[in-house]
Amino acid sequence: MNSTGPAVTISHKFATKLTAILQPNLCHALRMKKNCLVTPKPLAATAVVAAMLMATLMLLTTTACAAEQRSWQLNVALGYGQRSNPLVDGDNIDIYWLADLAWYGRRWFFDNGDIGFTVYEGEHVTLNAVGSLNSDRVFFSHLNDGLISVQLLNDFASVSSQEVQPVRDADLSRQQLAALIDSPDRDYAFEMGIELLSDGAWGFLQAQFNSDVSGVHNGHELWLKYGYDGFYGRWHLQPSIGVSWKSAEYNNYYFGVRPNESSKFLPTYRAGSGVNYSAKLSLSYLLTEHWQLVTTAEFEKLSHDAVASPFVFEDSITTYFAGVYYRF
Repeated sequence: MNSTGPAVTISHKFATKLTAILQPNLCHALRMKKNCLVTPKPLAATAVVAAMLMATLMLLTTTACAAEQRSWQLNVALGYGQRSNPLVDGDNIDIYWLADLAWYGRRWFFDNGDIGFTVYEGEHVTLNAVGSLNSDRVFFSHLNDGLISVQLLNDFASVSSQEVQPVRDADLSRQQLAALIDSPDRDYAFEMGIELLSDGAWGFLQAQFNSDVSGVHNGHELWLKYGYDGFYGRWHLQPSIGVSWKSAEYNNYYFGVRPNESSKFLPTYRAGSGVNYSAKLSLSYLLTEHWQLVTTAEFEKLSHDAVASPFVFEDSITTYFAGVYYRF
């Protein structure tokens, strides 16, 4: 694929949001016509929304950008991976296949559910206006069915007779807690913001500030990611680290417990702002022009206020995937 024009913009989208299990890493090496690992994110329940957003984008740009060259990108990875779910009654998310779908013109672009407009593009710096669906909602889609066995009910008899308390302090197993606690339902939020991308011999940097414009959580998120691309023959190694700040409104919506959601074993809880930390390592081996072997692993440490939620069991999220990748 040619790497001129807007492709340079897309090549800088080193996204780390939780909206999808694995965001695409269309590295800056693409612009230099080097081989790079693309770690696409899956087409999940947001596919319908993404399609609607894409249709809207096409309508908006058909007239204004009729003279622009347009380009589509579709890549697929098959393999196996998993993303852990920190919610007490949440199932880990299995990953069997991943897809990378993108469209871009000279200014507008669509990248796996993200819609953006390039405000400025220099040799090493790009500034985009972006809009995307929030990520933390994905964990609330993978909850256990809530069935409670007779044995579990017997195990909880002594706890049930006590006063209301955060049951995670009662030294119970995750299975026992899951039978007592139902995580509250949460919605996706559509967020808009500004994205700053930069790269050079020193590596690549991405910074993004987003605000909820859908009125779901009415919060904000600021995140920063740094990484480096190493090329060794057919091998491509990409380590990266990230940090993200989430406002009190953001954290409280997804990890707080409202009075009308509380129960005997799920006390009311109000979360404050917090900072998450992450580290990621991706490795690929180029087999042919179109085929690659890919593997990636990521660790994210959740903020104190998120972990303190009565329906959060784990203090971190781990993700891994290994498979074969085909670039159309």
